[in-house]
Amino acid sequence: AGQIPYWRLWSMPYQSKMFLLGHVLLPGLSRWWGYFPGKRIGLGFDLPKGVALEWARWIRHPEGLFGYLPEHNYRKIDAWIRAYSFTDDEMAPEKAVRQLLQRFPRAGIEWRHIDPADLGLEAIGHFGFFKKKRGGALWADLLQWIDAPSLPQKRETDSPLLAQTWTDYKK
Repeated sequence: AGQIPYWRLWSMPYQSKMFLLGHVLLPGLSRWWGYFPGKRIGLGFDLPKGVALEWARWIRHPEGLFGYLPEHNYRKIDAWIRAYSFTDDEMAPEKAVRQLLQRFPRAGIEWRHIDPADLGLEAIGHFGFFKKKRGGALWADLLQWIDAPSLPQKRETDSPLLAQTWTDYKK
């Protein structure tokens, strides 16, 4: 799931981990090594220096990457968005996903926040949707949505689910 990566949108203990990642690890190690050595320190994968520094800026900004984009570009999107997020995704908590989806006020949003247990799975996580063993159960659902002859004409852009803004979570 995509999200606004602002560190305060995470709950503890992940909030402190995101703070450390965005304020210390990404910028510090990237400048020291010339790239972010994610594999070396057990954080998944390496990143080019520029990407790591950009991610660090997004983590530190309350609006993530949207703090660096002209507002009119994404607010004009008038299309349907099907979004999935997962209760066990430590990299995209529900609050941060909601903040991302709120950036598209003209889009029709169908968002499913899923507990893996509801699908008979132990875990899905951040990248699991793209793996047959974990996310395969949702692929048919997504393909059916994509192949639908037509989507409903009315889009509920004033959905209470997406009614809050990032300022509600600044505390």
